[in-house]
Formats: sequence, C-alpha cells, structure tokens
Amino acid sequence: MNTFLSLLFSIALFVTASAQDTITSYLSSTGLPTTWDKALYFKHKKEVEKSDGTKTTTIFIYQLWDVQLESPFFSSLELTKKEGRFLFCDSKRVVMRDISYLNDVYYGQYLTFYEDGKLSNVEWYENGKREKTGTYYYQNGVVSSIEQYEADSLISFKLFNEDGSKDSISKFPNVPAAFIGSGGNLKRFLADSIRYPIVAIELGIQGKCFLQFVVRTDGAISDVKILRGVPDCPECDQEAVRVIKAMPNWKPGKDHNRIYNSTFNLPISFKLQGDEPKKKKGRRNNR
Repeated sequence: MNTFLSLLFSIALFVTASAQDTITSYLSSTGLPTTWDKALYFKHKKEVEKSDGTKTTTIFIYQLWDVQLESPFFSSLELTKKEGRFLFCDSKRVVMRDISYLNDVYYGQYLTFYEDGKLSNVEWYENGKREKTGTYYYQNGVVSSIEQYEADSLISFKLFNEDGSKDSISKFPNVPAAFIGSGGNLKRFLADSIRYPIVAIELGIQGKCFLQFVVRTDGAISDVKILRGVPDCPECDQEAVRVIKAMPNWKPGKDHNRIYNSTFNLPISFKLQGDEPKKKKGRRNNR
C-alpha cells in the first residue's frame, strides 16, 4: 500500500503542475469510475488551446499497478463516448498506445509501442476500419512488414527480415501458431497420448476439459491452465494438463511478420468407448 500511496502522490504532483482545465478521475479494471483505493487506472484529461483559438483534447490513461497491459480495459475501453486523442501508459508513464477517436471509433493514426517505448505499429483508420499503409517494426527498429489496407482488408504487403533484407520465404504477415508433431495432426497426438483415468472409467465419468496455454517464440509450451474442468473429475483435468505439457514444440505464430508469444485455447474430450455411456456413480468417500 505504501508503494500505491507514493504513486498517487507523484501523480498528484503531476496533476497540480498541469493546466487549470485538467480533469482527473480514477477507473476500475474495466474503465468504470471508482474510488482511489479501488482504482487500477488513473485518467488525466487536458484541453490545450491552439494558436487559432480552437482546442484539442488529449486523455492520458495511467496504470496504478503493474498489471498485464492486455486487459479488458485496454481492449474494450468501457468509457463514455470516446472523442479525441487517448494515450495509454504503463505505471512508469511510458506510452504504450496512442489512439485517436472520432464519434467513438478509431480515426486517424493509431500508434503502438514496445515496453521500452520503441515504436511497434503505425496504422491508419477511417470510421473504425484500417485503411492506407500500415508499417510494423521489429524491436530493433527495423521494418518487419509494410501492408496496404482498404476497409480493414489486407490488399498487399512487403515482408522483411530483422536485418532489413527482403523476406522471400514467409507467405503471409500474420500466421497463427501451429502444431507440427505427429505429422501436424493434433487430434492424433491427443488420441495416442491421453490415458483415461481409471477412477473416471470406474465412475463412468465423461466430459471436456477446456485448457489455455501459451506457444512461445521458440515454439515451447508454457503457462498451461484449466479454464473449465471435467465435472467431478480432477484426475481428468490433471491428465489433460500432463498431455499438453508433453506436446512437442509448435511452430510459433507471426504477427506482422514478427514471431510472438501466442495464446491458444484447446478442449480435450474424455469419452468412454461403446454405444451407451456407463451410468455415472458418486465418488467414493475416500477420494
């Protein structure tokens, strides 16, 4: 809490030094107004008068905690009607996204930055749809992809390697992660690898375990977690996790020709053989 109060104090100093027309508020994880002690974000709005007498509005969104940037707030931005320029910053006030809105949709330049503040994406929007040229960068500053869009549709592109040379191997800028074991057949791998828990067979338990995991840039599997397990069968869930962790490396996904960590959701079914499922019994008291 001391760290939190210190951060609030530093923010307060920043606000005091700003223009008189500054408006500040505290926001929850979904962007809704809340009190300072429950806030995850701090909103700072400033109107600046131009030389021609008109005013422009810039809204700064600061994180109060070091939480993951890809939160529901950053994706849905549940605020009132969005108009003007929004700067989304991390807890150190490093700008992560610079977005302009017109009538509540993206309009104009949309900039995305890496955690170190380096430019990642430069895109253009009209009426909420991607238009014109999008330029994307590796973290070393080299262009990874130049893409032409019309009404959110990719028309053409040029791809580059991290050393700046032309990428003549990749066929598309955006490619999802792919399973490459067992001849690329994920279902076959699961069928060959899953060992139906004995207790589940005895009790006639069937169902699906829904899992989520990350395919890292080297293809390795990490961060395996259960989203929803098989009812009344933790052994099934444990087996599903074991199989996921035992998978060989995948081919990592690409985002604008940049290899990235991608999240994958996968259901694993536990189904007994035979025309009719066995009658499900209650679990034994000693389990």
